[in-house]
Amino acid sequence: MLKTAHAGAIILPNQSIMMQSKRYALIDDDPVYRAVMKRAGTLEGMEVDVFESLADLGTIGMLGQYDAAIVDYDLGALSGVEIAAYLTAFKAKTPMVLVSSLIRDPGLAGWPPSVRRFVTKDLGYEYVLKQAIKCANET
Repeated sequence: MLKTAHAGAIILPNQSIMMQSKRYALIDDDPVYRAVMKRAGTLEGMEVDVFESLADLGTIGMLGQYDAAIVDYDLGALSGVEIAAYLTAFKAKTPMVLVSSLIRDPGLAGWPPSVRRFVTKDLGYEYVLKQAIKCANET
């Protein structure tokens, strides 16, 4: 059960106060993962908008309206790493959690600067959401 601490904030059981005004985007081509993350976010008091691809979001610039983005590494035509590189090129300040079913090596160059965390999906929905919250709060 959620308890209101003051206007705009909620206290979740065993959680600290979180501001409801933060918005998160999830781009993942797996419909089950999108549905579960949307529901998990709702249960955590988070506003998570889900998209199958960058095309569904509209443009890379639309990510700028979010406090953090969770993006799948494998998206088909455009990878999560490419989306991160575009964010960096367009000077977008939206931090990104890059997720994958597999462990990925960023190579010698490392991840693009917008990637603040890399998380494998097997760590769980709650862990991924907590990483997104941390990213949003670091900016």
